[in-house]
Amino acid sequence: MLDPAPQVTGSVLIVDDDEDTAMLVADGLRRRGLETEAVTSGQACLESLRSRTYDVVVTDIEMPGLSGVELRPSTIATRICCRSS
Repeated sequence: MLDPAPQVTGSVLIVDDDEDTAMLVADGLRRRGLETEAVTSGQACLESLRSRTYDVVVTDIEMPGLSGVELRPSTIATRICCRSS
C-alpha cells in the first residue's frame, strides 16, 4: 500500500482557458494543502497578480489572447517587484 502524499503549504495560481482543467488541477492541489486560485485567461492572471503574490504560477501554454509564454515575463517581474523576503 502506498503512503499518502504529504501535505504541503503555499499558494498556486492556475491559468488555463479550459475551465474544467483549471478546476481539476486546483482541486488536486488543494487536497494536498495548497491554497489555489484558478483563472481562465492570461488577462485574468495579470489581474490576480496585481492584487496578490503567489508562490507558483502554473499556466497553459496555448491560450487565446495572452499565451502562457507571453505571461512569463509578467509573472517574473511581479514576483521580483512585489515579493518581500
